[in-house]
Amino acid sequence: LYALAYPPAMILVPVFALWWWWSTGRDLAAGKRAATAFLAGVAVISPATIHNYQACGEIIPISAQAGVTFAHGNAPGSTGKYTKLLDVSGRRDTQNADTRRVYQEATGREPTWNAVNRYFFKRGLDYWRSQPSEAVRLFGKKAWWFLSGRNYSEIYWPTLERGEGFLTGLYLTPLPTAWLIPPALVALAVWLRRLKKYGPELMLFGLPLLIVVVFWYSPRYRFPAVPVIVVACSWALWQAVAWRQHRSRAVAVGVAVAVGLGLGFFNRAIGFDSLEQQRGIFWAQVGDALRMVGRDIECIEAYQKGLELKPENAVGAANLSRVLMKHGRLEEAEAYLGQALRYDPRNALMHYDLGRVLVVQRRPAEALEQFQEALRWDPTFLLAREQETQLLLARGDIAGGIASLREAHELAPGRADLTNGLAWLLATTPGLTEADRVEALRCAREAVATLDRADPGALDTLAAALAANSKFAEAVATIEQAIALAEELGEPELAARFRARLELYQAGQPYLEHTN
Repeated sequence: LYALAYPPAMILVPVFALWWWWSTGRDLAAGKRAATAFLAGVAVISPATIHNYQACGEIIPISAQAGVTFAHGNAPGSTGKYTKLLDVSGRRDTQNADTRRVYQEATGREPTWNAVNRYFFKRGLDYWRSQPSEAVRLFGKKAWWFLSGRNYSEIYWPTLERGEGFLTGLYLTPLPTAWLIPPALVALAVWLRRLKKYGPELMLFGLPLLIVVVFWYSPRYRFPAVPVIVVACSWALWQAVAWRQHRSRAVAVGVAVAVGLGLGFFNRAIGFDSLEQQRGIFWAQVGDALRMVGRDIECIEAYQKGLELKPENAVGAANLSRVLMKHGRLEEAEAYLGQALRYDPRNALMHYDLGRVLVVQRRPAEALEQFQEALRWDPTFLLAREQETQLLLARGDIAGGIASLREAHELAPGRADLTNGLAWLLATTPGLTEADRVEALRCAREAVATLDRADPGALDTLAAALAANSKFAEAVATIEQAIALAEELGEPELAARFRARLELYQAGQPYLEHTN
């Protein structure tokens, strides 16, 4: 169960089984117990593996993210913390698409989850081989982060909340893990001498330490060790209280407590784990929180403060632009989106947002460029595809609009509005092929079936498609249904338009709307 929540713990399934065999006699009975433990672990993990196989046809025990995570922490410029790769987005919703693209461009092969995973592992290992001394230095830096890190996080900064005046009455919330680790290490050193008894505790502490040293430091990567750290620290403090029984341990614990309390002062003196590096992101997150509760004016001020401190925070600039756009401050929104894209030019969502701003400013040509740039980086971005379609049709590029709408329909075949829109274009545009007309009829019938004949617009499209395929009797019957439904819904203008088309179908003529 621990492995399902924390995939690196898969390593512990066989390790724990071996420890159990070794610690309980190393005989046949111990072997049976160890085998049972191992098979139980495999059984609990297997539903995730089966799910992954059914989803993508590959054997992936739990997750296929380790390769890119490894590359994040082991590449030129790595700092021991999360370091963004130049060719991969930092956003989780587009990261997988980016890694697959990078793999395909580098190898010329179709990406699979396991192949992409191996590729990024190899990149990290190549870095180790090419710069072994730098890799060793990086291991030490990651270990120091694990032991002494207090302020840095890529998610949440309680120390900054206090420093910026938000939690002034809660100074020890939360208690710094770095204070607890040195006395915990004293306990772990003692436990190491009694491996048969304390093997599981040592495993549960050692695995997160190993993951941080091999991959990169984050408080959430250290967090799985915290329960053991708390218990070990408590055990060590009890040794200090009972100092008459274990004087050497009591002295060691006292020194360790002093070291733990002094780590923050030492790191400040050497400029390590500085709060200043995080203040810009922190104020951007304050802006996020204010935006979520509707306090937009304060939200804008917080975002702007964050960007003054960290102008390269592309996500903060993009979020600010959305609030500004909501309040009609379009020029400012455009400027901040431009700033965001300077630092994250491959971000499809930011290109899309800039396109929306340009549409409202009535600059359709520039807006179209932004939507197409969004689709360049994320061809599956349906909203950008819809906007591209609308702008192409608005400027008279019917062929381009049809091609774009076909792409949108392929991305979301269950969307009746897209299916209906494609059917309408294929049915009412002159000069298209017979195959296009057949496709129009298929799409129109699909849209009507999805909407259960309850939409007069879908019936209108079906009638146009029937007429385009010279099925005029069916077209007449269908448009009459659309007229009746429009009147029933209290839409006389819509019914009048349908009657005009009814006359065409009764005369044996299709309805044509667009010109090439």
